[in-house]
Amino acid sequence: MLGFDWKKGLSRLVGASLAVVVLTVVGAVSPAHALPTVTLTPLDNATGVVAAANLRIIFSENVMGQVGGTVTIKKTSGDVLIEVIQANDNTKILGSSTSSIEINPTANLDPNTEYYVLVSANAFLGVSGLYGGIASTTAWTFTTQSAGAPTVTLTPLDNATGVVEAANFRMIFSENVMGQAGGTVTIKKTSGDVLIEVIQANDNTKILGSSTSSIEINPTANLDPNTEYYVLVSANAFLGASGLYGGIASTTAWSFTTQSAGAPTVSVQSPTHSSSGVPRNASIALQFTAGVTASFVASGTIVIWKDLTANALGSLPNNVFSDDGTAVETITLTGNPATEDPRVS
Repeated sequence: MLGFDWKKGLSRLVGASLAVVVLTVVGAVSPAHALPTVTLTPLDNATGVVAAANLRIIFSENVMGQVGGTVTIKKTSGDVLIEVIQANDNTKILGSSTSSIEINPTANLDPNTEYYVLVSANAFLGVSGLYGGIASTTAWTFTTQSAGAPTVTLTPLDNATGVVEAANFRMIFSENVMGQAGGTVTIKKTSGDVLIEVIQANDNTKILGSSTSSIEINPTANLDPNTEYYVLVSANAFLGASGLYGGIASTTAWSFTTQSAGAPTVSVQSPTHSSSGVPRNASIALQFTAGVTASFVASGTIVIWKDLTANALGSLPNNVFSDDGTAVETITLTGNPATEDPRVS
């Protein structure tokens, strides 16, 4: 009951000359639903964005791309249209029906260029309603990295799976680089955006190989199994002869998932990593954390490389193991490799 006495109220209206009677009823009003909110990657005003990286919108709830909705990418200078993407195009709008939407442009963006992104108000629908969109040309802007900056090859590769939790990460640059004071490498869990570690780029205990083209990132602790991570590199982290590496600002540019907890890992290597003076006809021994058999990975191979830049010397099939089912496996090289392949010196 709202407390209105209809009998008394209407009796007072008898004989009234009013043509319209307005009744104001005070009662409970249903609260309005909060519309979806977003986190943008790259962030607004970000610099050093990888030109090939996808863009990401992380919503506060699951959303679906809608027919007629659009995402528009433009160059700020000259307001040049780059692309209009339909919000329901599953080849360019990835992750529909989840809270993480990736925008995959048809072509890579230009280097050292500022862009902005618009999202129409009818592009994405969640349970609480339509996301309001981005109509301002200054709400989501970013600048790509310079063309002359060093480029990198990443290990593990972006979107790799089965990554060993104890393994270091590697960035192989197109030229020698040095870690810079104030620069950082950040490791995060994708789920919950949980910070794992921020490593200073000039920390020689965790950033190995400074002044070379091969930089190894050595986290303080092993990663968790069966977990997705991503790595960010600040735009002032590594300096080469051609300038500062533009960094990795996108949470989708270098992400990977570790192997399941039950998978064996290599605990001891013989010869050890970075050893020198190893006999050319020496065997290579790998000690695993659990017993393994060659037949367990019947299609697997072991590849031996001369160095980081040369081609592989060849793949050894799995049956070159002297396999006794224990946790120690030995790879035996027949003869003297130096006489069998001129690339070994």
